[in-house]
Amino acid sequence: MRSYENILIFNPTIEEDAVEEELKEIENTIKQTSGEVLSIDKWGKKKLAYPIKKKDTGYYVLLNLKLEHKTLGDIELKYKLNQNILRYSIIRKEEDAGV
Repeated sequence: MRSYENILIFNPTIEEDAVEEELKEIENTIKQTSGEVLSIDKWGKKKLAYPIKKKDTGYYVLLNLKLEHKTLGDIELKYKLNQNILRYSIIRKEEDAGV
């Protein structure tokens, strides 16, 4: 399994409870694909550098994950279909980024 950093930007209009529910759903999806959520760091609402879907702020969350490379597509598809996620980024951590 490889280590990844995953940044999610949620729609700022949803409540804190809804963000918690979304994170639980994401965590369950990752566990179903034999992955592991190492940590969840909620940064809260922050101003965006530029508007995304007519929003000037977003609720940022950083996830540290261990995943199989082949499961990334499934997770990205769930993110794309989720209307509460404005943007996401999944980056392979340097310690695992071999040549």
